Amino acid sequence: MPVADTQVHKRLPTPIFALTIGINDYQYEEYPDLDAAVGDANKFEQFLKGSLGVPERNIISLRDEKATREGIIGGFESLAANPLIQREDAIVIFYSGHGANTEMPAHWIEAGWVSGENHIEMLCPSDIGTGNPVVPGIPDRTIASLLNIISNAKGDNITLILDCCHSAGINRSDIPDGLVPRSILHPPPIPADCDHDIHQAAPRAGNLAQGFSGQNRASHVLLAACGRAQQAYECPKSKEGLFTRELLRVLKVTDVDKLTYISLMHKLEDLRIQTPHCDGANVQRRLFNKRDTGADHAFILGWRDDTRGIFLSAGEAQGIQQFAKFAIYRTDIMSESNEQLGTFIVKETKEFTSVLGFEKSHTSGSTRFEVPTQFYAKQIFLGPYHLFFVYCEDTAWLENIVSKASRIVEDNLGFVEVDDTAYADLTIIPEQGGVVFERKDDLINSHIGARLQHKLPLPTGDGGDDGKEKEQAEDVLRVIYAARNFAYHLHRKGSQNVAIRMELHDLESKFDMENIQWIRVPKGENLISKDPSYVRVTQVGNLGITIHNGTDVPLYPNVLYFDASDLAIQAWSLPAFGSDGEAKSNGSGRIDPPLLPHSKLTLGYGAGGASPWRFHLRKDEEKDLGFFKVFYASAPADFKSLAQPSPFRIDPSSRTPPNHPPQKYPDIWGELRVGVVQIR
Repeated sequence: MPVADTQVHKRLPTPIFALTIGINDYQYEEYPDLDAAVGDANKFEQFLKGSLGVPERNIISLRDEKATREGIIGGFESLAANPLIQREDAIVIFYSGHGANTEMPAHWIEAGWVSGENHIEMLCPSDIGTGNPVVPGIPDRTIASLLNIISNAKGDNITLILDCCHSAGINRSDIPDGLVPRSILHPPPIPADCDHDIHQAAPRAGNLAQGFSGQNRASHVLLAACGRAQQAYECPKSKEGLFTRELLRVLKVTDVDKLTYISLMHKLEDLRIQTPHCDGANVQRRLFNKRDTGADHAFILGWRDDTRGIFLSAGEAQGIQQFAKFAIYRTDIMSESNEQLGTFIVKETKEFTSVLGFEKSHTSGSTRFEVPTQFYAKQIFLGPYHLFFVYCEDTAWLENIVSKASRIVEDNLGFVEVDDTAYADLTIIPEQGGVVFERKDDLINSHIGARLQHKLPLPTGDGGDDGKEKEQAEDVLRVIYAARNFAYHLHRKGSQNVAIRMELHDLESKFDMENIQWIRVPKGENLISKDPSYVRVTQVGNLGITIHNGTDVPLYPNVLYFDASDLAIQAWSLPAFGSDGEAKSNGSGRIDPPLLPHSKLTLGYGAGGASPWRFHLRKDEEKDLGFFKVFYASAPADFKSLAQPSPFRIDPSSRTPPNHPPQKYPDIWGELRVGVVQIR
């Protein structure tokens, strides 16, 4: 429920420490001053103290003359060294001021910083451009190393908020009346050895990314005011940045302890002239809070438009079919307090959105309920065009399982029982030693056999511990649903055949003598030149993927790994996402595309930002099979709902675009799949 502007929110379950930076006055006379950056930093700091109860002693405040290059870097280093900050305490870093963009030093490119555009982004300290030698900006690469140092010392509960912009250029005639961009057009060049001492001190971070969005995605969550090709604006008249104003509006009228980073972005209104971005491996967490349950990845944003209808921000690209069924909730946090409001069925699908409608009831004629303007939907029925067939010789046993697991029985059409194993997608065999599962999938069975490597305890049905039996019965149902979703998303094909190519390489650590740091670089041949490819696990270590885009269209790739042994679908790399208005407009090209036309994206090394991949065989495994699958789209479509944990209780296995108006592209999506057989 909304709270009053002056109400103090419930204390978060972890202490918060902060670094707030605001710069209006720039010392170098050729760089324009700002009017609202200091005020933004002050307002955000007041929110921390007034609404979240953060003690003043927990906050480092840097304004104007104190926010020099040395002062800002020192502020980051103080967070890493502060003995009062315990591991996993929340760390919030807020910056408002100018940003800039310049060419990357040639040696950085030679050393393996692969990217689509050879530019770097930077924060602009108050003394940028002064002195002899000239004080440079603070490159994205340096900020990434500093964040890695903090994360290594204090954990990854770190939020970086940037109200600035990094576009390479701007046509002053395009600036909206009454607004001022927060950017410096001609910053000093970055020396090749810039901050090498910081890079050397950082944990081995060969996967620092180009740009603030996407850096080491595991170290922190980024909230940025705009995309790389956009400007972040402030209003001198009201003395506030557009992004900070909207961010604080949402934070002040929402229970922060109920917000995830995902739902925060969904609540931001469309700023139209700039698109806030959110990026990081942990965007599903609650705001500034690692300890409580975060967002359920299966939830998909939906909204009600009183004139146009009810919509879901997922469509054919995500595998949504007509007549699929969704349960509706108010928030994206799965908890007892987040009760199901009702259900919708899919009336119509497009590439990246679906139209929802009320489901008709056999008794009352309809099952209507009050629909929030914004809600979250969880799919409970794939649709009548994809039925999943299950066989169990002991039909009475299976019926008993379904009755005991009624709490998670999603729909009576979630799967269909058949009376012949020849027609079954999944066969369930209750044995004395446990419940065994066998799938019918030629793509998989020819390599690792039909029987799943893991089994479940056998629910006895003897009327003993009813609570334990119910839990065991629910586990059986979870395997059925996981197998259904796994098979569906693994085998479905994209509607477009575009020129996308993927490579997988073993990575080696190489010491960059000039920058005095370790970097990761590919070695050897492409490990997935065939499908499937065989990889001897003991002969490879960290792995990196390179995705090549041979089209004229900027793309948003989503890289998922399908583990055939335990039915897990892991999201390795997902693009950044934007605010509420961006989600509803299918992207409109305003979220930074990670894969530019006729370029490549690296993951696990170079400038891509994702952590390296590593194969792992469990002790009882001699062979395993998994599939890398890239879902790519011409808009920042949300594919995180495809991910799923293993239903078994086991340990998991393992640019700056040209400065011209964006072109319009047709809505396209596709997929690229390759299997990898792992052997000892």
